[in-house]
Amino acid sequence: MAATEVSTASAVRLGALFGAGRSGTTWLGAIVSSHPAVAYRFEPFRRLRERDVGTIAERVESGRGEPADVARLYDALLPADPSCDKPPFFPKVDGAASRLDSARRFLWPVCRRGSLGAAVYSRLFQPRGRPQLVFKEVGRVDLMVQLLAWGVPTVYLLRHPCAVVWSILRGQERNLMPSGRRNALEGILRERRPDLHAEFGERLGELTVAQQEALLWRTDVETCLDAIEGDGGLVLVYEDLVANTHGCAERVLAHLGLDLPAQTLEFLDRSTGAGDQARRGARGEVGIDPYFSVYRDPARVSQAWRQDMPADAVRDVLSVVRDSSAFALGRETAGWGES
Repeated sequence: MAATEVSTASAVRLGALFGAGRSGTTWLGAIVSSHPAVAYRFEPFRRLRERDVGTIAERVESGRGEPADVARLYDALLPADPSCDKPPFFPKVDGAASRLDSARRFLWPVCRRGSLGAAVYSRLFQPRGRPQLVFKEVGRVDLMVQLLAWGVPTVYLLRHPCAVVWSILRGQERNLMPSGRRNALEGILRERRPDLHAEFGERLGELTVAQQEALLWRTDVETCLDAIEGDGGLVLVYEDLVANTHGCAERVLAHLGLDLPAQTLEFLDRSTGAGDQARRGARGEVGIDPYFSVYRDPARVSQAWRQDMPADAVRDVLSVVRDSSAFALGRETAGWGES
């Protein structure tokens, strides 16, 4: 990495959280968002794709970007916008007036409904100064790889592929998760993983849905792990986050240049506490489907696939991933098993 690239990135207070869909990135993002000095943006590159954010991201992903795009991304992401904000909301040391903190969860769903509401929201909740800004995204492999190369502090969350695939399949049954990438699987493999295309390409039509989703997981995750380990990012395993929530949160925040404040510790206890799912509304999750909630028992959720996922679907996923470097990493660091 060139010295000019490092200095450009280090001068901008931008951090990133990535992971495959249904890997726990929403909870991880809420943990980081609970820090009172962080301005947090939830999946902004899809939600703000028609603005400067999308233009910059597309340029970076296409290979036409430059290190100065880190600063441009920061400036484009900084304005408060209800479309890339997400409850629960937390008081900020340099954010909106304290009298508005408790009202934010009620203003947010109203302000999402139109450009006038978005303008009001931006005015009320615009961060002051140049705070640490962290965004969370799923997928966007090329964007992550390039931001890493430019020195942006990045955390990648890895979760057992059976848990990911089972959650995706349940979400697709309820039309809460997209399924279109399976239609593009051959092209994705051909471009990113010729080795996997050689192994599976001629029989993609014979694979089960679980096997196809597992192939997508393996392709994305291994590409990201190769990049993040080579450029000094932090790989965090979801099962470790569940087992040692406080310690892992401290590691993540330290990687982003932050401490572990009392407000974050309080959120960690609430988001993992028994019975808090029933009090999601009181915690600020107004209008959020429980499927996307950050208030749940993570120990139970992390193991739910072992009880609920059909045995044939488990076998299908493992047949695709068991010899992957990503699965080997999870087995070594978090004791991933095959049952």
